[in-house]
Amino acid sequence: MKAVKGQRGIVLLETAVSLPILMLLLTAAVAMLLVSVRNYFRVLADAELHQEMQIAFTRIVQDLTEAEYVTPYRQNYPGIEIHKRWYALRDYNGSTDVWELYWLAEVKQTTKLIWGWDRSAPMTGDYSLADVEMQEISGTEEKRHPGLYRVRLKGRSRFTNHYYTLSTAVYLPRWEGEMTDGFQ
Repeated sequence: MKAVKGQRGIVLLETAVSLPILMLLLTAAVAMLLVSVRNYFRVLADAELHQEMQIAFTRIVQDLTEAEYVTPYRQNYPGIEIHKRWYALRDYNGSTDVWELYWLAEVKQTTKLIWGWDRSAPMTGDYSLADVEMQEISGTEEKRHPGLYRVRLKGRSRFTNHYYTLSTAVYLPRWEGEMTDGFQ
């Protein structure tokens, strides 16, 4: 009987010690789960930022390969005008003033990249996770290298506050059609 009498408080003591340890382990597991979920959404938002920027930039560079020259957009909004060569057009009507327009405008409290004149259908910023906001679009000719244009597109994810910048140089040969060596 004496042996049983001495064992009576051990279960209560084990429970009193193990319960706080178990709560500490559960709290650590929940904290790790929350951090993992937050990082998962941050990675998704950054991937969305990269995807939106790359799709828009690919479109701009594709238009640049058909261009004669690039000028800054001359209105109140930052942007570029890509003046196309006549043979790059599907419906050539004889006009020498054919161009593509890419500009930044505020739509629903977010700066978005717009192609053409239609503000209601922006190229970027329509997905909900990253909340992509465009920062800059530029296309400038190198002073020392005529015909070489540097194009830059910069955006930011409002969710992660990460920036993503794409830039390239496109050479647009001058005086096309004026060559006299048989390659007209």
